[in-house]
Amino acid sequence: ILSQKFKNLILINAFLPMAFSYAKVYGQTFRREWVLEKYDQIKAETNHITNRWKTMGLVAKSATDSQAQMELTSNYCLKKMCLSCKIGHEILSKKWK
Repeated sequence: ILSQKFKNLILINAFLPMAFSYAKVYGQTFRREWVLEKYDQIKAETNHITNRWKTMGLVAKSATDSQAQMELTSNYCLKKMCLSCKIGHEILSKKWK
């Protein structure tokens, strides 16, 4: 028996991205919107990345939020491109005030 958390991970990381790509290729706007709505309805992932964001006061409320946090982490934080990221820039600006 699969837990709900595991089912959500499959949806978030496999099914929904494939459904979105399919809809994009075939110009199905309604299906893309459906996928984005599903991300909002699924509970946020909990992992080391979302936990670090949480310690900074940015709690992920849905899978949309947790996916955004992971995307920002891989494209900005890990590449040390803080000043190119609006959130990183804001955090660093507050630190120096």
